[in-house]
Amino acid sequence: MSKQYFSIKEANELTSFLEETFRNLIPLNQKCQDLDSQISSTNNKLGSNGSNTVHQTLTTLTSERNKTSGLMEEHLNSINQKGILVKNIEQGLVDFPSIKDGREIYLCWNMGEESIDYWHEIDSGYSGRQPI
Repeated sequence: MSKQYFSIKEANELTSFLEETFRNLIPLNQKCQDLDSQISSTNNKLGSNGSNTVHQTLTTLTSERNKTSGLMEEHLNSINQKGILVKNIEQGLVDFPSIKDGREIYLCWNMGEESIDYWHEIDSGYSGRQPI
């Protein structure tokens, strides 16, 4: 499969899809982080208290974490399948591979931005963003 490159117009047409997807993805990501903390805390209790209640709690938390993680994967896959690169879930930050002056660059979009207004070199990242 060849790599997909986006024009500014094509990338802009996907921002509403991304906005909606990140509105679902960000809370799931937070929930996974919260569950990870609860699982870690519950695991610490196992060492001192191997009761069935602790085991049941751990099983329930792990099951919920796996379910939430699966939902996150579905949302991430819907983005990745379009050829868009997710850079930061919490910020809703993505890059669109593109071509500028014969070389590969990334068109950069952050959740909340109305359109694709920035680009950066593929090795510079967010700090290297430049106006289009």
